[in-house]
Amino acid sequence: MAIVSSDDINSVLKTYWFVEKKIKWFKAIKVLDLGCDRQGNAISELANLYNKRLECYGISTSMDKYPNNVKIVIGKPDKLPFEDEFFDVVYSYNYMYYFEDEKIRSILKDVLRVLKPNGYFVFNDYRRNSKRYGDDLIPSTCIKAKIVSEKPKLIIKY
Repeated sequence: MAIVSSDDINSVLKTYWFVEKKIKWFKAIKVLDLGCDRQGNAISELANLYNKRLECYGISTSMDKYPNNVKIVIGKPDKLPFEDEFFDVVYSYNYMYYFEDEKIRSILKDVLRVLKPNGYFVFNDYRRNSKRYGDDLIPSTCIKAKIVSEKPKLIIKY
């Protein structure tokens, strides 16, 4: 897999757009990078760009270097150590496709648990199409979740 820059990651997922949309309505928001890379570059760049308007978190199974502007949590994506309705935006780049369907259901359930109402989960998955998520994975996880765009796949909880 080719190495991509933090800006490329955030551009592909349209993370900046979702963050700006939320910041427009709220003074500060909380953002989680689920499966952040080994240095936490993408979430760190996002934190730098929006300065004090974002409270940034990253979840990873291991880290080489910890960015000082992001709270990094070492943990599992399906057992997120956060309160219910904690995040405004959760995003994940090139991470979800590593998991089998049952694990995806578990991850989706926990991501939706930590998302605030009207929050966004933005991610890509090269192994599954949006129909698979819409017909099987999301309905079995949370009836309130729906796909609002296919490229990238977006899930909104309301």
